[in-house]
Amino acid sequence: MRKISQKTIERIIIYRKLLKCFQEAGETQTYSYKIANMLNTKPSQVRRDLMEIGYSGSPAHGYNIEELIKAITKLIDSPNAEPVVIVGVGNLGRAIMDYSNSIDSNLKIIAGFDNNERKVNKVFHGIRVFHIDNLKKILNDNKVKIAIITTNRESAQSVALDLINFGVNGILNFTPAKLNLPSSIIVENIDMLVSLEKVAFFSRNI
Repeated sequence: MRKISQKTIERIIIYRKLLKCFQEAGETQTYSYKIANMLNTKPSQVRRDLMEIGYSGSPAHGYNIEELIKAITKLIDSPNAEPVVIVGVGNLGRAIMDYSNSIDSNLKIIAGFDNNERKVNKVFHGIRVFHIDNLKKILNDNKVKIAIITTNRESAQSVALDLINFGVNGILNFTPAKLNLPSSIIVENIDMLVSLEKVAFFSRNI
């Protein structure tokens, strides 16, 4: 299979989430136009994306939902559970810990890290918090490649560099800091204020 773009992967992940909703509603078949309508895109885009993973539907019967979910899962998910850590166990960090325990995914947060002694050795939502000084050992012992950063802006860059030095190559950044990292590192920046301001603008201009 040829290399698939990040934007296509993003859409395919969203398709799987939607397909699981269809499945929970008792549906067994769906069509590109129905997926497109739900996601405000074009049926041709949906068909192109699904052809990228080698799956094409039937003009008469559309897509088998169960088989399509399996095809997407085979592409997206690792065959084994993947460990994730979170650095910064404030309100946002703990909310993400709680959310991670409520979803069906093979990506699991196995540890939290903080430099606040009042949080160290505490367990939040089933996840133990370690002092940041233990970062290297926990990452190496568990072969962690993915991390979430929810620290303050000032700490984010140094934390990200430490994570990279200890073997992490994928970072989900929830801080407002713009990280200066090697191009080989996959970084997803989640700026909630930007998203909220966008929603506010369009809500005022409907």
